[in-house]
Amino acid sequence: MKTVDEQKIIQGLFERDEAALQEIERCYASLCQKAAERILGDEESAKECWNDLLLDVWKSIPPFEPRSLKAFLLQRIRQIAITRLRKETARKRGGGELTLALEELEEVATQGGPADELERKELSEAIGRFVKALPEQERKLFLLRYWQLEKPEVIAQRLNLAAGTINTRLHRIRKRLKEFLKKEGLTE
Repeated sequence: MKTVDEQKIIQGLFERDEAALQEIERCYASLCQKAAERILGDEESAKECWNDLLLDVWKSIPPFEPRSLKAFLLQRIRQIAITRLRKETARKRGGGELTLALEELEEVATQGGPADELERKELSEAIGRFVKALPEQERKLFLLRYWQLEKPEVIAQRLNLAAGTINTRLHRIRKRLKEFLKKEGLTE
């Protein structure tokens, strides 16, 4: 497998070389489409999100220069997919892993969530510190569920554990996160 030279791709984008988009397609299309499909539950919608992502990348790089192209692409595809999901479910409450994962985390955050951008940033940074401090397996479990939006059954298979064990551990992690955020003064 050929290694990815992210800096070369980013440089190509700065030079407005369309070959950089082709390289992004070759290296990241499958990964990003799977991330979008986990959120939307639909392969066709995930492909549309991928096309939206390519346009977004072309428009935003330059002037923006990401430190990690892979992380930038995954973050943007999630944002695009979440926006699409919100539009699709505006009239009715939908299912899907995003809705379930967010419902699980609702008990952790203050009702209604932080009101302004500064509070959101502080909350995000605090959650990042909490996740970094978790033991490796718990960190992996948290990220698989709440970042990659994997179903508990899929996580159980990946980690070779029982689904009930996964749900119990996630519950305990959420409880510790809630306590951590209370100590940080970010929730009630």
